[in-house]
Amino acid sequence: MELIPTIVRHAADRSALSDELHFAARGEAERAILDHGRANLLRGLDVSPSASVLEVGSGHGELTRYLGETVTAVDAVEPTADLVQATRERTEGLDSVRVLHGALADLPADRQYDLALVAGEFAEPAASNPGFLYRLRQRLRAGGTLCLALGEPGRPATNRSTCTAALRQAGFDDPLLLDCFPHHRIVRTMLTAQLRARHPRLAEALQAEPASTGPRRDDRVDSFLVLATNGTAAEPVRPLWPPERLATYFNTAERAAAWCTKADVTRVGEGAEVRRTPLQPAHPSVEGIAVRECTEPVYDAPTITSLLLEQPWRVDPLLAEWRALLDMQEPLVGPALWDLLPHNVLVDGDRLRPIDLEWENARAGPEEVAERGVLVLAHHLCAAGWSGAAPGSTTRETAGWLGVLIGLKPGFVERAVERESHFAAIGASASVLGTRELREEIRAIWLDRLAQRIDAAAEHEPRPMNRTIAPADPAFDGDLRDYFGWARDAAHLVRTTLTMERTAAPTRILDLGCGYGRELRALRAAFPEAIVLAEDEDPDAVRFCVAELGATELEGPGQVELLWCGTRFRTLDAAAWRPALQDVAARLAPDGLAFLGIPGRRAAERFEIEQEKGDDYPVSPAWQALIDYRTRGFGHWEGFSLSTPDWTVRQVLAQPSLRLAGYHEAALGELLDVIVLRRAQVTEKGEGR
Repeated sequence: MELIPTIVRHAADRSALSDELHFAARGEAERAILDHGRANLLRGLDVSPSASVLEVGSGHGELTRYLGETVTAVDAVEPTADLVQATRERTEGLDSVRVLHGALADLPADRQYDLALVAGEFAEPAASNPGFLYRLRQRLRAGGTLCLALGEPGRPATNRSTCTAALRQAGFDDPLLLDCFPHHRIVRTMLTAQLRARHPRLAEALQAEPASTGPRRDDRVDSFLVLATNGTAAEPVRPLWPPERLATYFNTAERAAAWCTKADVTRVGEGAEVRRTPLQPAHPSVEGIAVRECTEPVYDAPTITSLLLEQPWRVDPLLAEWRALLDMQEPLVGPALWDLLPHNVLVDGDRLRPIDLEWENARAGPEEVAERGVLVLAHHLCAAGWSGAAPGSTTRETAGWLGVLIGLKPGFVERAVERESHFAAIGASASVLGTRELREEIRAIWLDRLAQRIDAAAEHEPRPMNRTIAPADPAFDGDLRDYFGWARDAAHLVRTTLTMERTAAPTRILDLGCGYGRELRALRAAFPEAIVLAEDEDPDAVRFCVAELGATELEGPGQVELLWCGTRFRTLDAAAWRPALQDVAARLAPDGLAFLGIPGRRAAERFEIEQEKGDDYPVSPAWQALIDYRTRGFGHWEGFSLSTPDWTVRQVLAQPSLRLAGYHEAALGELLDVIVLRRAQVTEKGEGR
């Protein structure tokens, strides 16, 4: 961090899209200030060029610089003298910017703005301080907007409901909350709850790492942008985020500024479309390589890459269809054929639909694109532990085999690596001059990838999992990763247990308390030949599972080989456990397995963090439940229970017809423990064996 002022001071180009600053950054701290994507938070908004802006806490001036390049007037208030100097140096030469050393109260009382931005260290305290928010609102014109960027890596974000309540108390209208991925400091994706509801597959893809094959589950940051309006303006004002916009995403990482792009996902009738534009109006072409503007509809379908991970047996026909598609599309898309790779092709029923054809390469035809596509596909599949390749084989060997399927000779791999290294070097520099060393570095990375062997331990869903989410599903809070993560955890645990217990795949499965099928859908995908029965107190939930997820409604008594109960035991008090376990045993066939979700140690830790001790004397009921859990092994409060493994196992062992087959801590959603039970054979004396 201490080098940032020196880097900026000696930079010839200090603009928001400065390649000089972008590629000078080393480490996360410097990238968070110098990266091209630092201003994406604001690029995603329709800020009027005539706007006047107040920025509270300018930091090193990274957002101040972007505002100074795009709007009429910016007042940046910063209380730290060193950061005031840093902001002035970053915005040097911009007459529209005034940098003030002080606090909000030091501004002239009559000065008002169209936009107030708080995105630095002051944002988190401000979000829960109605008094400070009120003073900010007093600085806004009628119809003006407050932007609060919340959620820092490594820190808990302000609770969304707390922030909303504070804004209402300060007199703001109901705010709009936009999720920012991976976090607001360098935004790759900004998306709405509407996108999740209307296009969940696209929403999940936009939360994944670029060109990855699955959703992120590491380093998840609850980061979001709050837009709160100060009443209504006398004349209509275009909102910063138009109501028809569902998401905006950027490609700014490891690219020269000339190639950086922005894409808006916009609602059109019952569907949506993606409109991609370069961030710089004048974007060059270097050796036939360029980015382009394009608009395309949104389709709800998996890519070839993701489908092959789920259905590896389809590799031969899918690759053949993709290779034929290259010849068909060449006269239609021209040099954009370069980007028509398997991860940019959707499998929509019996049709292949190209998407995201962002890059152009006028020097590449179908044969070159086929070689590139197989190289990149092999890397994606092998990095994900693809089960379609021989265990222990290298990425190079997999690429060679995939190439043979579409008529390529194994020697194509070297050509594809050279071509890809040359392309990536131009993409990072927008030039062919002085890129030899960079090309060699990229080539070395590819050679290392090709030498890597498939991780045989990686597992993926064997069949596509239905991703339809019911609007009334209380288990879905807008977080697709968390929702489908629970589903994948359930399927993984069941498959692993069956393998360890040497048990055949079940033919009858019951999801007891299925809700709207969060885990049921994964069991349906994992065991496509089985009958999956749904039972729940909510008849609407059961009807949804039957109509949308392929379940069968349970009618009358009957035994199953596998019973899943992810939520029911979370709510039981101590007295209800014995009859509930007896019910589980009665539903299981001899030697059948039951999986029960139990709030244990991890849930207790989360519960303790979320509770705030009140003024109740001597202690609130919630805290009494925690005390009971820690002293007696079981606590219960308002339909929520906590139990230690010891207490839980003792309840099971008291049932003669059940025996313990496993206990997995925090195995479901990284929160719930899962206890695995097997129905025992009962002897004439009533003892299980």
